[in-house]
Amino acid sequence: MPKRYGDLRVPASLIRAWIDAGKIAVIPKVGVKLLQLMTPIYLTFPQVYDRKRRRKNRRMWVPAGSFLNSRWILLGPRNTEWKLITSLTEQELKELYIIVRVEEEGQVRWYRLIYEIVSSESQLLRQRVHIRSRYAKERSYKEAVLEAVERELGDYLQGKTQLNTRQLDELVILQRRLGNRLFDSMAAVQSKLSERDTVAFLTAWMNIEGLRDRKNRLSFLANGQDSELQRHNIEVHLLNISDRLAVYISREVRRSVRWARYHVQMTVSDIRESRIRDGKHHLKRAVEHLNTALKALLEWDKKLPEDERRYIPSL
Repeated sequence: MPKRYGDLRVPASLIRAWIDAGKIAVIPKVGVKLLQLMTPIYLTFPQVYDRKRRRKNRRMWVPAGSFLNSRWILLGPRNTEWKLITSLTEQELKELYIIVRVEEEGQVRWYRLIYEIVSSESQLLRQRVHIRSRYAKERSYKEAVLEAVERELGDYLQGKTQLNTRQLDELVILQRRLGNRLFDSMAAVQSKLSERDTVAFLTAWMNIEGLRDRKNRLSFLANGQDSELQRHNIEVHLLNISDRLAVYISREVRRSVRWARYHVQMTVSDIRESRIRDGKHHLKRAVEHLNTALKALLEWDKKLPEDERRYIPSL
C-alpha cells in the first residue's frame, strides 16, 4: 500500500534533480524551502510482499497543487541513508544527497534535507498553526524548567538548600543547555517560522481575495443587463478571467474552479452565437462553483483543535 501524505517524505536531492531535469514544475513560495507543484509527480517505493509472498509495487501519485515543505531530519544507523555516510566523503554527501554533519554538545550528528508532501493549501495552513502551537508549548515548558533551575541555584547560593558537587554540576549544565536552547536555537527557529507563516497566510489571503474578485465580476455580468455581454471585447475579458482562474490548483478548490472555467468558456461560445440568455445561465453556474471554492478556502481552520486557534497569526 502507498504511504499516506502525512507519512510521506521525499529526499530534497531527488526533488531538486527532477526540477533541474525539467521533470516537474514548481512555484517557489519561500525560496526552495516551500514549493508548490505545478505538475503531478509519481513516486515509487521499494516493493513489498503480500500474505501470499507475491511482490507488490508501491506507487503514489501526488497531484498538482500539493506543497513541498522542507525540513531537516536526524539520521541514525536504522536509516537507509546511513550506508551513504559510511561510504562517501562529507563533501560528496552535501553535494549529492544534501546530508550535512553537525556538531551539537560535543556529539556529531548527521541531518538530511527532505520535503514533506502537504496535500492542499488548507492543510498547509493547519500545519503552520500546529507547528506554532508545538513551538509555543515547548518554549513555555522550557522557560518553566529554567525558572525552577535558577530558583534552585539561587537558594543554594543563599544557603537555603544543600547540594552536593554532582547535583550542582547537573543543575549548571541544565541551566546552560536550556539557556542556549531558549535564547539561541529557539530564537533562530522562531524567525524561520515567522518567514514561512507570513508567506503561507499572505498567499492564502491573496488567493481568497483574488477568487472573490473574479466571482464578483462574473456575478455582475450574470445579473446585469444583456447589453453587458454585448460590449466590445467582452469575450477577451471573459477568457482573461478564465486564464486567471487557472492558478487555483490546490486540492480543495481544484474541481470547483475547473467547472467555473468550463462555464465561463461556454459563455464565450454562447456570446459568439448571440445566445445571451444561455450565456448568463452559464455565468450563474460559474458563480455558484466559485462560491463553493471560496467556502472551502475560508473554512481551512474548521478542523483545528480549539486550543490551537489562538496561534493563528494575524496579518
